[in-house]
Amino acid sequence: MKVSKPYGIVFSGGDSAPPEKIRPFIRSSSLLVAADSGYDSCLSLGVVPDVVIGDFDSIKEPIKGKHRNDIEVLTYPKDKDFSDTYLALELVQKRVGKAVLSGGSGGLMDHLFGNIALFYGTLAPALWITAKEYLFLGTEETILKGIPGQRVSVIPLEKTEIDSDGLHWELNGLELSPEKMSLSNRFRSRQVILRLLTGRALIALSYNESFLPETEL
Repeated sequence: MKVSKPYGIVFSGGDSAPPEKIRPFIRSSSLLVAADSGYDSCLSLGVVPDVVIGDFDSIKEPIKGKHRNDIEVLTYPKDKDFSDTYLALELVQKRVGKAVLSGGSGGLMDHLFGNIALFYGTLAPALWITAKEYLFLGTEETILKGIPGQRVSVIPLEKTEIDSDGLHWELNGLELSPEKMSLSNRFRSRQVILRLLTGRALIALSYNESFLPETEL
């Protein structure tokens, strides 16, 4: 998986992204931001974030000791209009531009829906690395490489018309909507092409070591 530079990484709470999936991005990132308990995810990776942001209502490990002077801490009240993840993505957008979101796929359902809703607006991450899959916005033509049987879903954010090539159940000319999604389709061959003709949609791709989009996100 490739994301064009520069970009920052936001570590969210909930289920963490697998270390082997997020570490390559950490090495190439320009800014590491932990959203509240995302700080615990950083510590589990042996990573010190540049910034920790939030109301700190769910963080397990206090920010202290040898790392305290190396971290910028931005504290917000618990009663606020935006989630900690939203605030972290907003910070990355202001300072770097593009963001990769790590974790945030488990835990409280309202937070999960809040993270999905981010893709409707201007703070949409270039890539969301969850505990089990990659998620990203589809483009006019998205080329994916994988293996036969690999799972891929298309989650429309609005009425969307889509074409495909290489799926077990092709989506040619299919009209999707938030009430009609394409869930758990499968690669028929080692390459899948998805073309968004109208609308916007999230692509959810299960992990596979051979997966690599041909175009950068």
